[in-house]
Amino acid sequence: MKLLTISLLLSAALISGCETYQNKYYDTQKSIAEENTKVANAKYEAIGKLAAGGGDTARVAGIISLMSMSQQSSQVQLAAPKSNSDTVLQYLSVLVPGAVQSYGIARNADVAINSSIMARDTAVSTNATFLGMSSNIQAPGSITTNTLSGTGSLGSGTYSIAPSPVVITPVVQVVPTVVQPTVITPVIQTPQ
Repeated sequence: MKLLTISLLLSAALISGCETYQNKYYDTQKSIAEENTKVANAKYEAIGKLAAGGGDTARVAGIISLMSMSQQSSQVQLAAPKSNSDTVLQYLSVLVPGAVQSYGIARNADVAINSSIMARDTAVSTNATFLGMSSNIQAPGSITTNTLSGTGSLGSGTYSIAPSPVVITPVVQVVPTVVQPTVITPVIQTPQ
């Protein structure tokens, strides 16, 4: 809990940044814009005076200069200052994805290991179940071969064995029938 509180306070302090840098930046940008405006006005006035005082050539040169000035804008601007929160976010953008991937890899390994353990336990349980069931099956006892003949009693019943019946198989004589074959001579015809 202490670690969470300390990390939240530290994050809030780093993200808040320093306001004085931002104010200096905005003031500097404002003064640069004002100076750029003064320079542009001075250029326009100088070209206007040259064009007004000279001949046709000076006027054409002044118009060309004005056109090229409008196409070229050489304004100076400062890069925005970086606050502490910008720096922290830059470092976190590198560290956090790696940490998240490492955590994900570790969790996937744990899941695979757990799945393997569960599969092993299931196989052991299944084998133990079948072993238990097979131990409950009773053998029929010793196997003996008794040949009964004649008549007698067996337990509470009686038996009698009749002599083997005689089977008479009727004899059927098969007479083959011959069919007179006719030979056909094939004729090959060629198309015309």
